[in-house]
Amino acid sequence: MQRWAIGMTLLLWLPLLTPQTQPPQERARQIQFGKVRITGYERYTAESQPKTRTYQLKLFRSRQLPVRIEAPDQHLVIEANILQAQLGYNERNEALLQQAVADQGVTVRYARPKPFGTLNARARKATYDAEQSTLTLEGNVFLEAEDDSYHTLARNHERVIVYLGEETQRVEAFSSERNGMPIGELVITPKQKP
Repeated sequence: MQRWAIGMTLLLWLPLLTPQTQPPQERARQIQFGKVRITGYERYTAESQPKTRTYQLKLFRSRQLPVRIEAPDQHLVIEANILQAQLGYNERNEALLQQAVADQGVTVRYARPKPFGTLNARARKATYDAEQSTLTLEGNVFLEAEDDSYHTLARNHERVIVYLGEETQRVEAFSSERNGMPIGELVITPKQKP
């Protein structure tokens, strides 16, 4: 009887004595709309507009991760603490991200294969408009962009507008100021043609 009691005690304590592995991750929350995927949110509100076939979402980050929206057909990934998105359909009835407003701790990545164009940016706020094919970044903007012809670096700007739909990315930068003097830096370097 004593052996049985000792055996049961060891069986009960054994999990506490062995090295612990990570607990299984609970299934991550995800919203999927066509190929557009949204993750990293703790809570959200949603509203549908049946006449326009659009959906308005407002999402708030989880404790561990920022809200992340991936729109692969638009070559775009946006992460932020708060994200408002309008999802809808184009004229070919394909689901897409129509607009997004990201706020607080924003990072944006854009990678278009043809014509080649990439962009990595950080800002306080970002606004994406699919119809205009623009990305507007606001608040202590850092941006690094590249296309077939140019490499662009922008730092310390209050606002930067990137025209994503053009073959050569067009960037408009509005500098931050300190004591009435602009402190923004914009460096555009032409690429060497082979």
